[in-house]
Amino acid sequence: MLENWSTLEKKGPGQIDYNYFESAYWTILATKDFDEKIGVRFKFNDLSKDFIRKINFPEWDEIDINVPDLADQNEIYLYIRLNNPDFEKQFSRFIEDILPLADSCKTENSLLEAIYSQCRQWKEFMRMKIYEKLDTNKQKGLIGELYFLKHLFKKIEIRESISAWTGPEKECKDFLIGSFGFEVKSKKSGLDSSVRISSEFQLFLEDLKGLFLIVFTVDKTFKSDSKGKNLSQIVEEFRKFIGSIDTNCIELFNTKLQAYGFSDSHDYSKDYWIIDNDFVIYEITDEFPKIIVEDINPGFIKKVTYDLYLNHLEEYNQDNLNKIFD
Repeated sequence: MLENWSTLEKKGPGQIDYNYFESAYWTILATKDFDEKIGVRFKFNDLSKDFIRKINFPEWDEIDINVPDLADQNEIYLYIRLNNPDFEKQFSRFIEDILPLADSCKTENSLLEAIYSQCRQWKEFMRMKIYEKLDTNKQKGLIGELYFLKHLFKKIEIRESISAWTGPEKECKDFLIGSFGFEVKSKKSGLDSSVRISSEFQLFLEDLKGLFLIVFTVDKTFKSDSKGKNLSQIVEEFRKFIGSIDTNCIELFNTKLQAYGFSDSHDYSKDYWIIDNDFVIYEITDEFPKIIVEDINPGFIKKVTYDLYLNHLEEYNQDNLNKIFD
C-alpha cells in the first residue's frame, strides 16, 4: 500500500502530487503535499462541501480530516492527511481498511457513512501510538473525568458508568448517558475561575435531550500534603474499587485509561493533587455563552478553542443531576 505514495514528489506550496487508487466506482487519490505529508482524497460529485463539513469526524493528533477549498470550486474532496510520518505504516493499514468498504458503496451518502464509520472504529491506530507522560493540564483533565466517573458509580452500574465514559475515544462529549451529554472540566481554585473549551463541538447540544458542563476544582499540592494524591495513586484506587464490585470491568477501565494516554510505566510521583469531590453543574441551554459549530463558517474556521469564565454563570447552575438519574 505504501507504494502508492513512494513515487510521489514534493510540489510547491499549496500543491499536491497524486496518483489513483484502484476503485470500481470512486475517484480516490493518494497524495503528498508541500510538507511531504501523505494523505488520501475521496472525490464527491453530488454532496456539497457544507454537508460533508458538518459530519463530526473524530479528531486525532496524528491525522487531519477536512474538505479543502480548491482552485476549482466544483471539485469536492474529503481529505485525510497524516501529520506524523512515524505512523505511515499504520496509516497505510487504516486506508487499506477503508478502500474495500468504499467499493461496496453505491451512493455518495453510503460512501461518506462508511468512511465515517471506519474512522470511528479504527482504534488500532490509537493503540499503536507510544504515549508520552501526560502533562499537568492533561493530568488535571483526566482527574476531573475520573471523579465524575466516581459520581456515576453511585448512580448507575459500574460497567454502564465506564462505557458511558467516551472522552478517551476523542468523542465531543466526555460522557454520554442515554440522550444526555456531560462535558467535564477541571479548574484551579480562586476567584478568577475559567475553563478551556477546546472545540466548537464540546458545548454543541446536537440531538441530545440535555447537555451539562461539570466543573471540578483540582489544585497542585506538595507530596508532604496528607490530602494530596498523584495520578498513579488515584488510578490504583479506582482499580481496587472497580475490582471489588466487578473484576470483569477492570479491563474495560484500563482500555479507557490507555486510550486517554495514561500508562503505568510513566512516573507521576512528582505531581501531587488535591481534589474537591464536590463539583459545579451548568446546564447548557441556547442562551448559555458558547461558540458552537453553528456560529462559524467551517470553510474558514475550525478547531475553535476559548476560555469560558465562570464567575457570572450562576443563572445556569443546577443543584444536582437527580432529574436524570431518578
